[in-house]
Amino acid sequence: MGQYAGYEKQSAVERAMEQIVTYITDVGMADGERLPNERELAEQIGVGRSTLREALQRLCTRNVFEVKRGVGTFVSYKHGVADDPLGFTPIRDKERLAKDLIEFRIMIEPHTAALAAQNATKADIYNRDCLRQDAISRGGQYTDLKRKPDEYGSLGQQREVLSGGFFDCSDRI
Repeated sequence: MGQYAGYEKQSAVERAMEQIVTYITDVGMADGERLPNERELAEQIGVGRSTLREALQRLCTRNVFEVKRGVGTFVSYKHGVADDPLGFTPIRDKERLAKDLIEFRIMIEPHTAALAAQNATKADIYNRDCLRQDAISRGGQYTDLKRKPDEYGSLGQQREVLSGGFFDCSDRI
C-alpha cells in the first residue's frame, strides 16, 4: 500500500511496460520494426531481463508487439488493439491528437444526431425523455417531460422535439 489511501504502487513489470512503450514512441519505431535484443533493451530502459520478458509478454497479449520465434520481437501492425482500439498509444503529439479528435467529432456528430432525429420513433423520443428526466432527478435541469409517446404528433414534430429544432430543416428546403 502506498503513502495515500487507495493508492497502490505500480509493479516493476507495469513500469517496464510503460517504459517500453515510451521507448518505441521516443525512438519513433514504425510498424514491423524489430526491437533491440533482450539484453540491449533491458539496459536501455534500466530493468532486469526477467522483468523485461514479462513486460514484453504482456504487451504481446495486448497486440503492441509480435514475437517471431528465432527472429525477434517486432512492433505490431495492430497498434495495441486490446487496450488501445484506435491505436493512439504511439502518437507523440497528444495535444494535436486531442485537437484532431475534437475537429472530427465536430464534423461527424451533428450529422449523426440529425440521422438519429430523422429515424427516431415515438418510443425512442419517449425513452430519451425518460433518460433526461432521470438526469434531472440527479441534479440537471429541463422542463416539459410529461408527454406520452402518442402526444408527440407528426414525424416532423418528433424530429423537432428530438433535435431541439437544430437539425430539422425539412420545412426550409
